[in-house]
Amino acid sequence: MPVRPLFAAWMIVALGGVASAGADDPALVQKLKSAAKQYEQKKDAARGRALKEFDNQIAHLKTDRRLTPAARGDKVKEWTAARERFAETGRFPRDDQYANVELQYYLAVDRGFRPLTKLIDDVIADGVRTGKKETEAAGLKLREDIEQQLPGAGRITAPSVWRGTYTRSGAVIPYELHIGKRGASTFAGRVEDNAGAAGNWAFNVEGQTSGLSVEFVLTRSIRGKFKYFKLRGIVCDDRLIGTTQTRPGGKVVGVVVLRRGK
Repeated sequence: MPVRPLFAAWMIVALGGVASAGADDPALVQKLKSAAKQYEQKKDAARGRALKEFDNQIAHLKTDRRLTPAARGDKVKEWTAARERFAETGRFPRDDQYANVELQYYLAVDRGFRPLTKLIDDVIADGVRTGKKETEAAGLKLREDIEQQLPGAGRITAPSVWRGTYTRSGAVIPYELHIGKRGASTFAGRVEDNAGAAGNWAFNVEGQTSGLSVEFVLTRSIRGKFKYFKLRGIVCDDRLIGTTQTRPGGKVVGVVVLRRGK
């Protein structure tokens, strides 16, 4: 499901429903309208950066001497088609070669989205505080509708298994995330690093979701030598893309790309 165009205009109409439901703080409704417009502007800026990154990659491929002329031509066609698709629909092809561009785009969109979600939570709290059930219900409905507009982390459910790859130090290895428990915005599970290999590393994790973003950290090592592990990324439909750190505040050491299994 693509992120719908004219989001700010849609939000203004939706906020009319919040106001008519008796929101006790008119200034809060106005702040929501302003936040919706700012979100739209930040999303447009993120789109511009993603398109520029596509252009940079296409330019690099045209001169990449590691590829044969035929391979260069094929890659340029693939990336050009992906760019056109993104420009028209706001979505990326389901191909891991675009994962880093997709990750950076959706992380930027999520940063713009978070102030809006906080204000929606304030509307809900306003309804609870004043005892106006209709205001609380309108806020909850607004949050639900907005989350449906975004390919967000609501796909993280329990139980579920996410399988894919972890690219680090030039190696690409099998990787699995097993979700065992799910709260309103938290989850717990287990990671299988280099899944399928004898004596593979494994560890328990706890994580949280917010808007489009997801992150989790190691809580207990089952096998292996990781003392610290953190993933920060996004969920888009049934794909999870994230970067990893193996020390607090350390540099990014790898990229995980997983798909939700059935």
